Amino acid sequence: MKAKVYLDFNATHPILPQVLEAVVHAEQQAFGNPSSLHWAGRAARKALYEARRKLALGLGVSPDSILFTGSATEANNLVFRGHYEAFPSARTYAVSAVEHPSVLRAAEALRNKRARVLFLDVDRDGQVDPRKLRVVLEKAGLEGGLLSLMAANNETGVLFPVSEAAEIAHAHGMLFHTDAVQALGKVPFDLESMGADFASFSAHKIGGPKGVGLLYVKNKRSMEPFILGGSQEFGLRAGTENVAGAVGFAKAFEIASEHLDAFEAHTRALKEVAVCRLKERIGGVIVHSEGARTLPSTLSIGFEGVDGDALLMGLDMEGYALSSGSACSSGKIEPSHVLLAMGVPRRVAQASLRVSLSLSTTRKEVEGLCDAVEGVVARLRASR
Repeated sequence: MKAKVYLDFNATHPILPQVLEAVVHAEQQAFGNPSSLHWAGRAARKALYEARRKLALGLGVSPDSILFTGSATEANNLVFRGHYEAFPSARTYAVSAVEHPSVLRAAEALRNKRARVLFLDVDRDGQVDPRKLRVVLEKAGLEGGLLSLMAANNETGVLFPVSEAAEIAHAHGMLFHTDAVQALGKVPFDLESMGADFASFSAHKIGGPKGVGLLYVKNKRSMEPFILGGSQEFGLRAGTENVAGAVGFAKAFEIASEHLDAFEAHTRALKEVAVCRLKERIGGVIVHSEGARTLPSTLSIGFEGVDGDALLMGLDMEGYALSSGSACSSGKIEPSHVLLAMGVPRRVAQASLRVSLSLSTTRKEVEGLCDAVEGVVARLRASR
């Protein structure tokens, strides 16, 4: 029986044992509704506050700027819809063409409501040049509104110049939002020095539980709620809080922060092993975003002359869990919008894989993956 090897940590990270323990403890000891006044409610409220405080401390911001949500997707939607409602006279938005679908679709939805939306191009490495960004915003005449640029791309791992982007946004009277889901726990992060007005995060990408996200809001007057009900989360996100999820998020972030240097060194070394082996053994290999600064743990790579879906299934049969450079929509396989925006040919975009590593990934697993890719690619090319 083939061993199962998980190399899709950008999609989700298995919950860490210490996090699971913290979640179970919270479910048992802080099970009350945080809005209740009795002892059970107070215990839950205290646990929620401690989770908020720990996350805020790690991010370099104040606890009252942290909102818990059900996911980063919800957080992203809350930013765009909330800003749209709060500033009816400044409905202009700029987002990169390689953002997560939750940002792109939120922006598109506002355009359908007659907001002005600009989709920013990226270069061949999938990067946004701050100098060009400034020129584009000036030419477009964007003043006021919101600029959104992700901290790290979920497919290529490209690290974006978010601090410079925030400065440029503010120079144009715009607020700045970053979808920082993939950067959290993988690179150093300080929201205050970055200058962001909003930032979105997700627990399950760093070994926390699913179903809990986080939104940083620098100024609560910069948005209106779109989930209405009670006064939870400072009146900006109604609904009984997921206390155990928040506790798990804080624990996962604590662990990730403690191992940040080890994570960077370990995963970068493994990525270099993968790139070298695949280039040496297989022809027609394209490493996407090779000229850009990327997350140490993310590798996006294409193979000429093969079908990406068949490659993914072949590797799955070998026991390797990876992501494709394509996404399934209505039963039709489409190339990654990120790779297409970078100018990658459709045939290569459809035959691309994303390998995402963790601190638990071993060199043996990466070498085994390279062997498996070599064999599957050879079989697919021979069958053409």
